[in-house]
Amino acid sequence: MRYDALVVGLGAVGSATLHQLARRGARVLGIDRFAPPHAFGSSAGETRITRIAVGEGEAYAPLAARSHALWREIEGETGVELLTVTGALILGPRSGTARHHRVADFVGRTIECARRCGIPHEVLEGSAIAARFPQLGLRGDEVACYEPGAGFLRPERCIAAQLELACRHGARVVTGASVLGVEAAGNGDAVEIRTHEASFVGDQAVLAAGAWLPRLLDPAIAAPFRVYRQVQYWFDVAAAHDRYTPDRFPVFIWMFGDGEHDFFYGFPAIDGAAGGIKPGTEQYA
Repeated sequence: MRYDALVVGLGAVGSATLHQLARRGARVLGIDRFAPPHAFGSSAGETRITRIAVGEGEAYAPLAARSHALWREIEGETGVELLTVTGALILGPRSGTARHHRVADFVGRTIECARRCGIPHEVLEGSAIAARFPQLGLRGDEVACYEPGAGFLRPERCIAAQLELACRHGARVVTGASVLGVEAAGNGDAVEIRTHEASFVGDQAVLAAGAWLPRLLDPAIAAPFRVYRQVQYWFDVAAAHDRYTPDRFPVFIWMFGDGEHDFFYGFPAIDGAAGGIKPGTEQYA
């Protein structure tokens, strides 16, 4: 059988691609070397921040807004809660020198994105931030953009829900299959995916293989790709759990210095008193 599309890797990107293609009536096949959702890729860890006022660039704002609508659609079809609205606090020094994701004045850019795109938000400064969120130990020189419609997603649930819907719409999913190669087929108008057990042919292929992507690419193309281990943390807040529940404590991205890596992000306590709060950062070494 020749498919309209082959999707390699069924994490966050791959599962979404498979689902959206299948619901449009395409004949699609998804392949993963494990059994998603799993803990061997970048789509694990219980929570991911989602926000519409995107300081990295205004072009992302309509995409983020559309994603929120899609999550609600998927929740309605599966009965599984995926998106929890907590509000998001993006904060940093009032000086405006803090960088994040290679963007200078990240807080200011987030505020400007919210203003230009009509995204509900509040601009808060030191004392107002402390009054609203006393759980944070501020220095007093901070400014923040608070987006009440932002929150977090449960990535493992999102992947499982999208794969379930993809299969409902006729997609085929093959798990436990390592891809050995991706090659042109036919007269060059098709793609062949080879695994240990079988080969599959499609009009096109979507490579969403994450850390395994360099193995599937020409070495010259793969050279810039690097994989870095990201360590995540959970801190016990059982003694004050009620202060960190999703209805009282937002997701946040906090720039505390001027350096590119002087930041961390975090989530409320999502799993009861024993679950803890999850802060994290990005590691490139």
